[in-house]
Order: sequence, then structure tokens, then C-alpha cells
Amino acid sequence: MSSDLLQLGGEYFARGMFADAISEYSKVIDKYPQMVEAYLGRAAAYQIQGEVDRALEDYSKAVRLNPAEARAYRGRGDAYMGLGTAVCAVSDYTEAIKLCPRVAELYASRAAAYMELGMHQHAVNDYEKAIDMSPDDACLYDRRGMMYHNLHEYERAIDDYNKAIELNPEFAAAFNHRGLVYQSRGELARAIDDYDRAISIDPCSAGAYQDRSIAYYNLGEYRRALEDCNAAISLDIRDPKGYINRCLVNYSIGDYKQSLMDCDEVIVLDASDSWAYHNRGMVRYSLGEFELAIEDYDRAIQLNPSCTLSYNNRGIAYHDLGDLEKAIADYGEALRLDQNDAQAYYNRGLAYNDIGKPLQAIEDYNRVLKLQPDDAQALYHRALACIDVDRFRQAIDDCDAALLIEPCGSEIYYVRSLAYANLKEFQKAIEGCNEAIELDPYNACVYQCRGMIHHELGDYGRAIEDYNKAASIDNHDARTYQSRGAAYYKLGDLEKAIADYDHAIKLDPNDSISYYDRGLAFASIGDYQETIRSLGDAVRIDPDDATAYYNRGLIYHKLGEMDRAVEDYSRAVRYDSGHALAYYNRGLIYHKKGCYQQAVDDYSCAIRIEEHNIQAYHNRSIAYNDMGEFERAVRDSEEVARLESSGKLLRQDDGLDGYQTKRSGGAPRY
Repeated sequence: MSSDLLQLGGEYFARGMFADAISEYSKVIDKYPQMVEAYLGRAAAYQIQGEVDRALEDYSKAVRLNPAEARAYRGRGDAYMGLGTAVCAVSDYTEAIKLCPRVAELYASRAAAYMELGMHQHAVNDYEKAIDMSPDDACLYDRRGMMYHNLHEYERAIDDYNKAIELNPEFAAAFNHRGLVYQSRGELARAIDDYDRAISIDPCSAGAYQDRSIAYYNLGEYRRALEDCNAAISLDIRDPKGYINRCLVNYSIGDYKQSLMDCDEVIVLDASDSWAYHNRGMVRYSLGEFELAIEDYDRAIQLNPSCTLSYNNRGIAYHDLGDLEKAIADYGEALRLDQNDAQAYYNRGLAYNDIGKPLQAIEDYNRVLKLQPDDAQALYHRALACIDVDRFRQAIDDCDAALLIEPCGSEIYYVRSLAYANLKEFQKAIEGCNEAIELDPYNACVYQCRGMIHHELGDYGRAIEDYNKAASIDNHDARTYQSRGAAYYKLGDLEKAIADYDHAIKLDPNDSISYYDRGLAFASIGDYQETIRSLGDAVRIDPDDATAYYNRGLIYHKLGEMDRAVEDYSRAVRYDSGHALAYYNRGLIYHKKGCYQQAVDDYSCAIRIEEHNIQAYHNRSIAYNDMGEFERAVRDSEEVARLESSGKLLRQDDGLDGYQTKRSGGAPRY
């Protein structure tokens, strides 16, 4: 009776009637609960129906009933694989192999479990044993080829796929897998040939279309890539991979709307797919939706905490939002995961430079160049950072090296010109600007740089021509108008200078230098109240600006507002203890007020800073005389005579006839 039921269950199983098979096996088990064959048959039926937990229970029961039954261990191993528990599967396959050491498929099954665990060499070893037992099995060579591919042993992988194809010339999967190896080696044309062959053998292989789409994508043949993505999706609309690939293609051709829709489709199909969120983050970033992009990268990282690319991309989004600390933290996390991630070092270098830490930026660019010596962009950005720390020769060397790699890099010529300009090698700086303009005639920064060099050389007319060109290209850069205003100031065209400073302030209300320069221009036309207001705005933005305090002090001094003048001179020496003029002029006020000792102290400070300051000696002599210290007064008078005879003279005026123009009113900013 039991044999009849078993046979009936087997017949139902063979005909694909798995529910009926389960029913018959269950009848046997109810009557004969010790019958191993019934548990094995029912477990297999459960497994095919996707009821893996029930299959696992039946295989385990079979193992308890007969610990020497290899089929029970193998079946349970297969069930564990279905549950994603490869470690347990390896254990069961190993027990089955102990019982049946000459069954090739057992080694092949254990190899597949090793592959899931990333233990590729163990998998290769098992496939070798299986092939020894079954040397004409094309599938075994195909699977071992996959292991060699994962181990980056491409030649061995190709040899195995060649053998599989030799044994079975219509083996579509082997052609497909060999194509993947060629693709890994960058041999895209050969890869496409293999994908073509796989598709000709099996036109319903969605995977082959997916893989060929990637090859076309890497070749930049986006139309063909898109056609293959569409074909793959039409063959298997439930496979997320097709949508992921199409998302990337649509992203590359700028169809962000369709790309977003593809990402959304992947998430619907598999909400645990980290790459779907990562890719959607990329699309949202490209649309300027930085906050939404960060949300997607957050989810991608939550699902896959070891993905350096997601940390890198989230860092870029934070960078563009201006949150540089978070950006630096993300780049650091990417580097914790992969110390050889050149892109993370490069991105962190950019962030350090933007946050005002050029030395740290240089360290990161050094690491990039150690990993990628021919990275022209890393050399270019290191040159920029070197300029920030006055390493102008190194900046020039870096630009020279970058130009050997990218000889048409106009921005590299521009940065080299900045370095030459800071070294006062103006002719070389101008030549570099000319080369940059020839390569890219629409870069406003280069015209602005060349204009500043002409300004430095005193050729204000040519400087203004370059500033005009820069403004015609980019009329939103406050620096251009500030610099042109400085040139007009030098030419004495104060009305145009003030108009340019006004425009620069409108574009950048937080640029203290434009307020400062406007203050000097107003002072030059005698509008002292506007001068005071402009210099007041300058120190409001930059409260440590000694020169602005000094010049405002001059105005108050001229207007007879001595207490305010003293306050500003005092602020000037607080922020610049080497400001001889501020000490000297404050001394004049103290002297006039009869505060002779304070006047002497200030004249002495001016002399300590400028030992040939004849005016300070002269006035200190008078102050000593007024104090009744005639001997000291005589010594200072004698020093005045000595300086006059030697020709070593400083400050022959009273310090009130001119304004200190250390800023762009006197020289441009590079």
C-alpha cells in the first residue's frame, strides 16, 4: 500500500502536479511516519512550490530518521540556499559528500554555496573535483569559469568558457559569461560579439540583452544600449536589473524624468535594492534637488553601509549645499572603507580648500597623485591650494606637469598665470593668460586676471579693456567691477570708480574691499561723510581691518573729531601692532591735547617700527621740550639733523595728506 502511494506521489511530481504529490506523500507519512522516502518526496515538492520552510522541516526529519541518507543532506542544503543561508548549506553538502564522495553534483552544489559566501577559491577547488568526475559536463566548466572571473583570473575563465562551448556549441550562457569576462578586460567589441551569439541561441535571454546594453553604454552607444534595456524589460518586466540599466542610460542622455521613473520602478520591485536609491540620488542631484538626493543616499547607505560611492556622492551633495563639514565627514567615511579611493581624496581636497584649509587639501591631492600620478585635475587643484599658501613655484611646477597631460587646459594656464603674477613675473603671467584666452575666449576670470596684471604694471587703460571684456562675459562677478573701479580710481575718474564700487557692492554686499575702496574714492572728492559710512561698512564686515580703521581715523582727524580719531587709531594698532602711521597720528592728537607722555609713547612706537621716521623724531623732540626734558629733546633734534644729512628720510609730511591704500585701490588682488 505504501509503495503504491509513493509511486502515485512520484507520478504527480513528474507531471508537475506538486499539490497532489504533496497530498499523496502526506498520506504515506500519516500511515508510515518513519518512511524517509515520503519525507524526501514531499520536501522536494514543497521546495518547488516555494514553501522552503516546510521543505526544510521534511529534510530535517529525513536526516533524523536516517543520518546516512545523502539525499536528505543535499536537499536540505538546497533548501538552505533558497533561504539565503549558504553557511548551513555548505555544512549539509559537506555531510552529503562524506556519504557519497564520488557524486560530481554534490561538489558543484557546495561550490555554488561557497560562491554565495564569496569564498571563490574554495568554489574553484570543488568545481575541479566535480570536473575530474564528470569531464564532459559543459555546465561545470561554465560555473568554474564564473569563479575564475570573480578571482580576476580572466585567462583561466576564458579557457573554461571555451571548453564549455566546445562541449556544447549552443550553450548560450557560456557565450554570455565569456562576454562578461571580455567586458571586464575592456574588450567591448569581443564582448558584444559573444552577447550577440548568446541572443541568437536564446532570443528570450533577458540577461544577455542587459549585459549587451552595458557594453553599448560603455562605448557611448546610448541608442543601442536603450534598445537592449527595453528588450530586456519586455522579456522580464519583474527583473529590477533591466530598469537599473535603463535608468543609467536615460541619465546619460539627460532624460532625468524617465531615469527617475526607472528608479521608482526598481524600488517598487525591490525596496531593498540600495543601487536604486543610489541612482535616484544621482538623478535628483543632477536636477539640483540636493536635499532629496541626500535622502536617497541616506537610504542607500542604510541598505549597504559599505558602499564608498554612496558616501562620496552624498558628500558632493553636502558640499554643494555648503555643509562642508558633513561633506568632509562623508569623504572620510569612504576612505575608512577604502584607503585607496582616489576620488574620495580628491573630493575631500576640494572641500578642505573651500573651507579655508589649503594645507589639508594639499595632503589629499598628494594622496590622489600617489595613486594616480597622471591626474591632471589633482595637479591643477593642488596648484590652486599652493597659491593659497604662497608656494608659487610649486604651483607653477604642478601646472607644467598638468599641461603635459592636458595641453589644452585653459584653466591650467590661468592658474599658472596667477602664480607668476604673485611672483611679479608679469610678462610670463600675461603670456599664460594669452594662451588661456586662445584656448577658451569666454573665460571671464582670465580677462580679469590679465586686467589685474596690467593694473599692477600701471597700464590702467588696458586693464579696463580686460575688465570690460570680463564683464561682458559674466556681469555677475563683483570682483570685476571692484577691480575696474580700482583702475578708474588710479586714472582719477572717481565718478566711474564709485559707480563700479556701487555695482560690486550690489552684487556682493558682504565684500568689505569694495566698501573700503569706495571710501577712498569718496575721500578723494572730499565727501567725508560718505567716506565714513563706506569705511564703517568695511569694518562691520571685517572688524579686524586695521587699515580701514586707520583711514577712518584720518577722516575724523581732518574733521576735528579727535576722540573718534583716537578710537580708530587705537583699533588700528590693536589689530596691527606694526602700524607706524596709526601710532604717529594718535601721537599728534595726544600732543595737541597736551598729553605729552602719551604722545611721546606713540612717537616712540612709530620710531621702533620705522627707525628712520624723521617726522616722528621731530615731533617727539617738540613733545620732550614741552615736558621740560630738554636733553632728550636735543638728542632727537640731533637725530633729525643726522637723518637729513644721510638722506634716510621717512614721512616728511604730517601723515594726514594721503590715505593708506594697501588694498586694491593701489594694487589688484590676485
